[in-house]
Amino acid sequence: MMDWQRFILFISIVHISILLGFPTPTLADGFRNPFHDAAAIAQGNAFTAQADNASAVFYNPAGMAQLRGVQTAGGMQFVSINTKFSGPTGATVTNSSPTVGLPPPGQFFLTANLKDLGMSALGNLSVGLGVLNLYGFAAKFPTDGPFATAVTFAQLPLIAIKPTVAYKVTESLSVGLGADIFIFTGLLGEGHAERRFQAAPGSGFTPGTELELNGKGTTAGLNASFLYTPWRTEEGKPRLSLAGIWR
Repeated sequence: MMDWQRFILFISIVHISILLGFPTPTLADGFRNPFHDAAAIAQGNAFTAQADNASAVFYNPAGMAQLRGVQTAGGMQFVSINTKFSGPTGATVTNSSPTVGLPPPGQFFLTANLKDLGMSALGNLSVGLGVLNLYGFAAKFPTDGPFATAVTFAQLPLIAIKPTVAYKVTESLSVGLGADIFIFTGLLGEGHAERRFQAAPGSGFTPGTELELNGKGTTAGLNASFLYTPWRTEEGKPRLSLAGIWR
Protein backbone atom coordinates (compact mmCIF):
# COMPACT_ATOMS: atom_id res chain seq x y z
CA MET A 1 0.00 0.00 0.00
CA MET A 2 1.33 3.42 -0.95
CA ASP A 3 2.23 5.92 1.78
CA TRP A 4 -0.56 8.33 0.86
CA GLN A 5 -3.07 5.48 1.00
CA ARG A 6 -1.85 4.59 4.49
CA PHE A 7 -2.20 8.24 5.46
CA ILE A 8 -5.79 8.43 4.20
CA LEU A 9 -6.64 5.21 6.03
CA PHE A 10 -5.08 6.56 9.24
CA ILE A 11 -7.05 9.83 9.01
CA SER A 12 -10.27 7.89 8.41
CA ILE A 13 -9.69 5.69 11.47
CA VAL A 14 -8.92 8.73 13.64
CA HIS A 15 -12.06 10.49 12.41
CA ILE A 16 -14.27 7.49 13.14
CA SER A 17 -12.69 7.09 16.59
CA ILE A 18 -13.45 10.71 17.44
CA LEU A 19 -17.07 10.34 16.34
CA LEU A 20 -17.52 7.21 18.43
CA GLY A 21 -15.71 8.65 21.43
CA PHE A 22 -17.72 11.88 21.66
CA PRO A 23 -21.38 11.05 21.03
CA THR A 24 -23.97 13.84 20.93
CA PRO A 25 -27.67 13.74 21.92
CA THR A 26 -30.08 12.74 19.15
CA LEU A 27 -33.09 14.97 18.52
CA ALA A 28 -36.47 13.63 17.37
CA ASP A 29 -37.56 14.29 13.80
CA GLY A 30 -41.24 14.70 14.58
CA PHE A 31 -43.33 13.93 11.50
CA ARG A 32 -40.55 14.67 9.03
CA ASN A 33 -40.26 12.32 6.05
CA PRO A 34 -36.71 10.86 6.08
CA PHE A 35 -37.03 8.91 2.80
CA HIS A 36 -35.41 10.46 -0.27
CA ASP A 37 -34.00 7.47 -2.15
CA ALA A 38 -34.44 3.70 -1.86
CA ALA A 39 -30.72 2.91 -2.15
CA ALA A 40 -29.80 5.60 0.38
CA ILE A 41 -32.38 4.63 2.98
CA ALA A 42 -31.28 0.99 2.66
CA GLN A 43 -27.87 2.22 3.82
CA GLY A 44 -29.28 4.21 6.71
CA ASN A 45 -28.98 7.42 4.63
CA ALA A 46 -25.18 7.04 4.74
CA PHE A 47 -25.00 8.07 1.09
CA THR A 48 -23.04 11.32 1.03
CA ALA A 49 -19.74 9.73 -0.03
CA GLN A 50 -21.45 7.52 -2.61
CA ALA A 51 -24.09 9.77 -4.22
CA ASP A 52 -24.03 7.80 -7.46
CA ASN A 53 -27.57 8.35 -8.69
CA ALA A 54 -29.80 11.37 -9.28
CA SER A 55 -30.67 11.66 -5.58
CA ALA A 56 -27.19 13.20 -5.24
CA VAL A 57 -29.13 16.46 -5.69
CA PHE A 58 -30.20 15.99 -2.06
CA TYR A 59 -27.43 13.91 -0.46
CA ASN A 60 -24.35 15.48 -2.06
CA PRO A 61 -24.63 17.70 -5.17
CA ALA A 62 -20.92 17.18 -5.89
CA GLY A 63 -21.78 13.57 -6.68
CA MET A 64 -23.69 14.69 -9.79
CA ALA A 65 -20.34 15.19 -11.54
CA GLN A 66 -19.83 11.42 -11.68
CA LEU A 67 -23.17 10.77 -13.42
CA ARG A 68 -23.38 10.38 -17.18
CA GLY A 69 -25.97 11.87 -19.53
CA VAL A 70 -29.43 12.61 -18.15
CA GLN A 71 -30.56 10.68 -15.10
CA THR A 72 -33.72 10.71 -13.00
CA ALA A 73 -34.78 9.24 -9.70
CA GLY A 74 -38.05 9.39 -7.85
CA GLY A 75 -40.19 7.70 -5.30
CA MET A 76 -43.32 7.77 -3.21
CA GLN A 77 -43.77 6.37 0.28
CA PHE A 78 -46.87 4.66 1.64
CA VAL A 79 -46.14 4.72 5.34
CA SER A 80 -48.30 3.87 8.34
CA ILE A 81 -48.61 6.94 10.54
CA ASN A 82 -50.47 5.36 13.45
CA THR A 83 -49.30 6.73 16.78
CA LYS A 84 -50.38 5.92 20.33
CA PHE A 85 -49.92 7.94 23.52
CA SER A 86 -50.18 6.58 27.05
CA GLY A 87 -50.05 9.15 29.85
CA PRO A 88 -48.84 8.64 33.44
CA THR A 89 -52.48 8.55 34.62
CA GLY A 90 -53.27 5.64 32.31
CA ALA A 91 -55.10 7.72 29.71
CA THR A 92 -54.49 6.41 26.20
CA VAL A 93 -55.20 8.03 22.86
CA THR A 94 -54.53 6.97 19.27
CA ASN A 95 -54.45 9.24 16.25
CA SER A 96 -57.49 9.03 13.99
CA SER A 97 -55.75 9.60 10.65
CA PRO A 98 -55.85 7.05 7.78
CA THR A 99 -53.72 3.91 8.05
CA VAL A 100 -51.45 5.28 5.33
CA GLY A 101 -50.31 8.91 5.27
CA LEU A 102 -52.22 10.86 2.60
CA PRO A 103 -51.20 12.40 0.34
CA PRO A 104 -48.17 10.08 0.34
CA PRO A 105 -44.85 11.94 0.50
CA GLY A 106 -42.54 11.68 -2.48
CA GLN A 107 -39.60 13.15 -4.35
CA PHE A 108 -38.23 13.60 -7.86
CA PHE A 109 -34.66 14.30 -8.97
CA LEU A 110 -33.22 15.16 -12.39
CA THR A 111 -29.54 15.56 -13.32
CA ALA A 112 -27.74 16.33 -16.58
CA ASN A 113 -24.06 16.16 -17.52
CA LEU A 114 -23.75 19.10 -19.94
CA LYS A 115 -20.65 17.78 -21.69
CA ASP A 116 -22.46 14.53 -22.47
CA LEU A 117 -25.23 16.61 -24.04
CA GLY A 118 -22.80 18.34 -26.38
CA MET A 119 -22.42 21.54 -24.33
CA SER A 120 -18.69 21.44 -23.62
CA ALA A 121 -18.19 25.21 -23.38
CA LEU A 122 -18.86 25.07 -19.62
CA GLY A 123 -16.35 22.29 -19.03
CA ASN A 124 -17.16 19.50 -16.61
CA LEU A 125 -20.38 21.10 -15.36
CA SER A 126 -23.45 19.14 -14.32
CA VAL A 127 -26.82 20.58 -13.30
CA GLY A 128 -29.68 19.13 -11.31
CA LEU A 129 -33.10 19.80 -9.88
CA GLY A 130 -34.94 18.20 -7.01
CA VAL A 131 -38.51 18.55 -5.75
CA LEU A 132 -39.39 16.80 -2.52
CA ASN A 133 -41.92 16.76 0.26
CA LEU A 134 -40.03 17.00 3.54
CA TYR A 135 -43.01 16.84 5.90
CA GLY A 136 -45.56 14.63 4.23
CA PHE A 137 -47.51 13.51 7.27
CA ALA A 138 -50.40 15.10 9.14
CA ALA A 139 -51.37 14.12 12.69
CA LYS A 140 -54.95 14.14 13.97
CA PHE A 141 -56.06 13.29 17.51
CA PRO A 142 -59.50 13.13 19.20
CA THR A 143 -60.91 16.42 20.46
CA ASP A 144 -61.65 14.76 23.81
CA GLY A 145 -58.14 13.35 24.24
CA PRO A 146 -55.86 14.04 27.24
CA PHE A 147 -53.84 16.70 25.38
CA ALA A 148 -56.61 18.27 23.30
CA THR A 149 -55.67 21.69 24.68
CA ALA A 150 -52.22 21.26 23.10
CA VAL A 151 -53.03 19.73 19.72
CA THR A 152 -55.82 17.93 17.90
CA PHE A 153 -54.46 18.35 14.38
CA ALA A 154 -51.12 19.38 12.87
CA GLN A 155 -49.66 19.46 9.38
CA LEU A 156 -46.73 21.07 7.58
CA PRO A 157 -47.28 20.83 3.78
CA LEU A 158 -43.81 22.06 2.89
CA ILE A 159 -42.18 21.54 -0.52
CA ALA A 160 -38.43 21.85 -1.08
CA ILE A 161 -37.13 22.86 -4.53
CA LYS A 162 -33.41 22.26 -4.99
CA PRO A 163 -31.64 23.66 -8.10
CA THR A 164 -28.01 22.49 -7.99
CA VAL A 165 -24.76 22.54 -9.95
CA ALA A 166 -21.62 20.41 -9.72
CA TYR A 167 -18.19 20.69 -11.29
CA LYS A 168 -15.52 18.02 -11.69
CA VAL A 169 -12.29 19.82 -10.78
CA THR A 170 -10.09 16.75 -11.29
CA GLU A 171 -10.73 13.04 -11.77
CA SER A 172 -10.59 12.74 -7.97
CA LEU A 173 -12.30 15.92 -6.77
CA SER A 174 -15.75 17.36 -7.47
CA VAL A 175 -17.56 20.25 -5.81
CA GLY A 176 -21.23 21.13 -5.67
CA LEU A 177 -23.40 24.14 -4.90
CA GLY A 178 -27.14 24.34 -4.55
CA ALA A 179 -30.11 26.33 -3.32
CA ASP A 180 -32.78 25.14 -0.91
CA ILE A 181 -36.10 26.87 -1.61
CA PHE A 182 -38.91 26.03 0.80
CA ILE A 183 -42.51 26.88 -0.03
CA PHE A 184 -45.98 25.85 1.11
CA THR A 185 -48.34 24.42 -1.49
CA GLY A 186 -52.06 23.80 -1.70
CA LEU A 187 -51.31 20.49 -3.42
CA LEU A 188 -50.70 19.15 0.09
CA GLY A 189 -53.28 19.98 2.72
CA GLU A 190 -54.45 23.59 2.87
CA GLY A 191 -51.21 25.21 1.76
CA HIS A 192 -50.06 26.43 5.16
CA ALA A 193 -48.61 25.18 8.43
CA GLU A 194 -51.49 24.45 10.76
CA ARG A 195 -52.15 23.45 14.35
CA ARG A 196 -55.61 23.02 15.85
CA PHE A 197 -56.38 22.60 19.52
CA GLN A 198 -59.13 23.08 22.11
CA ALA A 199 -59.30 26.19 24.27
CA ALA A 200 -58.26 25.51 27.85
CA PRO A 201 -59.96 26.97 30.95
CA GLY A 202 -58.60 30.42 31.72
CA SER A 203 -57.44 31.01 28.14
CA GLY A 204 -59.98 33.75 27.49
CA PHE A 205 -62.06 31.50 25.24
CA THR A 206 -64.93 29.22 26.11
CA PRO A 207 -63.35 25.89 27.15
CA GLY A 208 -63.59 23.38 24.32
CA THR A 209 -63.67 26.01 21.57
CA GLU A 210 -61.65 24.83 18.57
CA LEU A 211 -58.75 27.18 17.87
CA GLU A 212 -56.34 27.19 14.97
CA LEU A 213 -52.89 28.64 14.41
CA ASN A 214 -51.62 28.77 10.84
CA GLY A 215 -49.06 30.52 8.73
CA LYS A 216 -47.14 30.26 5.49
CA GLY A 217 -44.18 31.80 3.72
CA THR A 218 -41.20 31.17 1.48
CA THR A 219 -37.56 31.01 2.46
CA ALA A 220 -34.30 29.89 0.91
CA GLY A 221 -30.89 28.61 1.91
CA LEU A 222 -27.67 27.34 0.40
CA ASN A 223 -25.70 24.13 0.42
CA ALA A 224 -22.11 23.43 -0.60
CA SER A 225 -20.44 20.05 -0.88
CA PHE A 226 -17.42 18.11 -2.08
CA LEU A 227 -16.60 14.55 -3.10
CA TYR A 228 -13.00 13.36 -3.07
CA THR A 229 -12.06 9.89 -4.30
CA PRO A 230 -8.29 9.39 -3.96
CA TRP A 231 -8.30 5.62 -4.28
CA ARG A 232 -9.96 3.57 -7.03
CA THR A 233 -9.90 -0.02 -8.21
CA GLU A 234 -8.25 -1.04 -11.47
CA GLU A 235 -11.71 -0.82 -13.06
CA GLY A 236 -12.03 2.79 -11.91
CA LYS A 237 -14.60 2.07 -9.19
CA PRO A 238 -14.29 4.05 -5.93
CA ARG A 239 -12.42 2.20 -3.20
CA LEU A 240 -12.20 5.14 -0.79
CA SER A 241 -14.24 8.34 -0.93
CA LEU A 242 -14.36 11.32 1.41
CA ALA A 243 -17.29 13.71 1.25
CA GLY A 244 -18.98 16.51 3.11
CA ILE A 245 -21.95 18.82 2.75
CA TRP A 246 -22.80 22.10 4.47
CA ARG A 247 -26.40 23.29 4.51
